Amino acid sequence: MSSFQQFDLILVGYRKVDTERSIEFCNRAFGSKLVRRGILVLNNEALAAVADAHAPRWERVNGSNALGEFSGWQEGLVWRNSADKAPGGVIFVNDSVVTHRHFTGARRRALVASIETAPRAALVGFRDQVGGTLAVAGLEVRSWASTYCFALTSEALGRLGGHLYEPDVVRRCVPGGLDEAGFFADLSPDMESHLRHWLFDGGWYGGARLTVENAERMTHKARCIIAEKLLSARCEAAAVTAVEPFVEHGALRLLDKLQQRIKKALAT
Repeated sequence: MSSFQQFDLILVGYRKVDTERSIEFCNRAFGSKLVRRGILVLNNEALAAVADAHAPRWERVNGSNALGEFSGWQEGLVWRNSADKAPGGVIFVNDSVVTHRHFTGARRRALVASIETAPRAALVGFRDQVGGTLAVAGLEVRSWASTYCFALTSEALGRLGGHLYEPDVVRRCVPGGLDEAGFFADLSPDMESHLRHWLFDGGWYGGARLTVENAERMTHKARCIIAEKLLSARCEAAAVTAVEPFVEHGALRLLDKLQQRIKKALAT
């Protein structure tokens, strides 16, 4: 950025152990030079004791869990904007950042360095992509920022109208229900094929064939995935620069791979 601005950090917690470890990760990974304040959104009211014990200085928001981490981040943004109009971007973290991700020291260094030097309007995050022609609600998705940990600069948030997702669009793309054939809508064939494999054919560890018992959970998960894809697509449409930390810092990508191999070897 042309002039450095501090970021706020919004962490969404749902699971107890994951939230405890994620708070520790955030305190360790992001120093006071970069992060002005922490906001903890509790998508599970049972986490109040975790917040008291592990994040006593963090601001606290009760989340609805209407759309998992996305509704939590949005509720955190509303709280932030109502409480303080100070400029700066936001780092968004899900409680899966440590327990479901291999977030090495090299990965943290690459992310922080990329946030600190990001262009004025930027989405900073580690990107994923699959083959084929992917589109959601008419917007092309060439790649997307994986939303377990990412950042948006202040100007990027402004270009998005302060909204990380559009509820009506997300619901339209995932009507849900009990019939797999009509579970998705307004997706390109390749995107629909990708999501069907992810949810119903073993791509995701929590996936399964659609049943009466799991329909609500699968709909919730699918809508979170669509919100993730749409965020990157909307950023691209708004001329927000996509910053991939490992493209910016190639040596740290190699170090990350080495650290992951060492970690896996020690775990066996």
